[in-house]
Amino acid sequence: MKPSIKVIILTAFSNVMSKMTLLFSLVLFSLAIKVYILFSQRIVKYSLAKKVDFVGQINKSSN
Repeated sequence: MKPSIKVIILTAFSNVMSKMTLLFSLVLFSLAIKVYILFSQRIVKYSLAKKVDFVGQINKSSN
């Protein structure tokens, strides 16, 4: 009793789909991490620039 072709195709398809889903979620996850890192770097740079600006204003006002 050999399994029907339809069953073989379905199992292969489900295997591929689960692998693709895993791959897709991994790609999405890494993309999210990259965006988060970029965003946090932007925020840090922005806050640093603000801080430097603030310090510069304090120095100007004290002079």
